[in-house]
Amino acid sequence: MNMHCLSIPAKALAAAIEKIGFDLLIFGEGSGDLYAQQVGLLVGEILQLPVINAVSAIQRQGNTLVIERTLEDDVEVMNSLFQPCSASPPILTCHAFLR
Repeated sequence: MNMHCLSIPAKALAAAIEKIGFDLLIFGEGSGDLYAQQVGLLVGEILQLPVINAVSAIQRQGNTLVIERTLEDDVEVMNSLFQPCSASPPILTCHAFLR
């Protein structure tokens, strides 16, 4: 798949996101990009925001998001500060079996 084909929806989404704002962006693991799992990552690059990919569970605890990533032989747990209207909220790309 040509990267240019992936950049078209990513640029369109990034422009809309910049216009309307957001508290948290959650992308699926794939769809119109033929499951290349790139659109969420490209949007993060365009908006210069952190991206956490392969997310399998999200839980909010106060101002913190507890994020799990299911890896081959392990589950990685990380915390991300969550402040609505923050200048740099994370972008999450998630597995289909998100909890």
